[in-house]
Amino acid sequence: MDNGQSDYQVLFHVTFYHFDGRKEIGSDEMIIEARSSEQAKRKLLNQFNNSDQPVTQCPDGWFGEIDNEELYIDNVNLV
Repeated sequence: MDNGQSDYQVLFHVTFYHFDGRKEIGSDEMIIEARSSEQAKRKLLNQFNNSDQPVTQCPDGWFGEIDNEELYIDNVNLV
């Protein structure tokens, strides 16, 4: 890319904690344009913490209210 950034594939999972004590995990991936793998991680964390848009969708069949959710980055690969 001519802007000094590259595409990184960020593999991650989100753990959803329900009010009733259940825990469910959703895995996903995202392509992020960044200058380094560390910047790609920071961009995903920023979106997770500060955006109204979810970084992953809850699978069909999930029910109940979510008490908390945590993002875990599993791997970052240069595309």
